[in-house]
Amino acid sequence: MVELDMNCNFFAAFLKLYCFHSLMEFKEVVSAVENSTEFKEWRKSNTDFLAHAFVLLDEANKNIWQIGYFNEAEKKATTFIFENGVISLVPPQEILESGEKILALDTEEVKIIVEEAVNIANEFRKINYPREMIAKTFFIIQKTDLGVVYNISFFSGSFNVTNIKLSAVDGKILKHDLKALAGFDK
Repeated sequence: MVELDMNCNFFAAFLKLYCFHSLMEFKEVVSAVENSTEFKEWRKSNTDFLAHAFVLLDEANKNIWQIGYFNEAEKKATTFIFENGVISLVPPQEILESGEKILALDTEEVKIIVEEAVNIANEFRKINYPREMIAKTFFIIQKTDLGVVYNISFFSGSFNVTNIKLSAVDGKILKHDLKALAGFDK
């Protein structure tokens, strides 16, 4: 049983009890995917590189990881879904062009665990964006021009998104902003 500090806010309590209680770590999930029969069969005819890991932090999705492998020539990503130890393959899909080059992600460069990264981002969010009441949170682990990052997004009930990028190496906040969701900024 997880003990909670009585001064802990609801969001932090929710994350600790429901999201991190049984959430596997990034390296464990990638290892499980890459050691699976599904991945090994796929790898025989694909040279795509590991590009990202995505997790939506809510009760319904807390044990679902999406591990993406990018094919630079085709500009498509193949995703492996890891859900409670079961691995399934999503066929290659075109990616949304952001203008940024998609870089290979090395699991060994990720030093900060998921719980620590989300807690750092949440504490920073509470101080810098205190008026935003969070409805959903997700994170992507990826390599960008900033280095290997946890790209953490907090969606609020006021249709804003607080985005915090923090180093997956040392937990330092590298970039942050608050934007209106498209279509709700008028």
